[in-house]
Amino acid sequence: PEQWKQYVAGYLAADVLICPSRHSETVMRGFGAKNRIEVIPHGCHMPKDRQDLPSNFCVGYLGAVGPDKGLVYLLKAWKNLNYQDGSELLLAGSYSNSEYVQALIKQFDVSNVRCLGWMDSVSDFYNGISLYVQPSVTEGFGIEVLEAMAHARPVICSTGAGAADLVPSAWTFQPRQWDTLASKIDMVKSLVSKHGRSPMLGWSDTAEQHTWDKIKARYVKLWKELLEG
Repeated sequence: PEQWKQYVAGYLAADVLICPSRHSETVMRGFGAKNRIEVIPHGCHMPKDRQDLPSNFCVGYLGAVGPDKGLVYLLKAWKNLNYQDGSELLLAGSYSNSEYVQALIKQFDVSNVRCLGWMDSVSDFYNGISLYVQPSVTEGFGIEVLEAMAHARPVICSTGAGAADLVPSAWTFQPRQWDTLASKIDMVKSLVSKHGRSPMLGWSDTAEQHTWDKIKARYVKLWKELLEG
């Protein structure tokens, strides 16, 4: 605790504290931040290659696998759904092949899960899924949410992830509520099966509004305000 106080001291003394989400702002207020806070989300690059949804329903997660990421709740949801039609859960990221993840899969006896490991091309990953899930218990943002949107993939996001600011409320769920997550995954599967395309158009439009050039401009505007003030 004493080391943590030293770590956050610089944040608490700043003229302006920039947070990537309202969730991050709430966390910093909880640490005692009294200074001005500006919320500027992270950004994304628009992909050069964006493909149609795969014919087989695939749910994807890309990222770290620590307890704060909520992967256990995604596995519980997938276990509960128990699809028998070839649907898959794809886990990607350098630690998705770790002993920890393999132990979780074995513990929950989850089937139809593929661990892809490190992805040299994230576009290959996003183009290969039908739905992206961010199950975080707590996370400052979760840039994978924007990346999935940029690839025109629907997203289900825990409100524990700051990127939930950019996701319609009907597509979010409370952290750890794996049963709600399961029902929302099943809803998307039904919509995809019915329409043969991404449900609710406009995912890529949200990403377009948060490309890095637009985010950079917001930082520059704030810095100019501080320097000129």
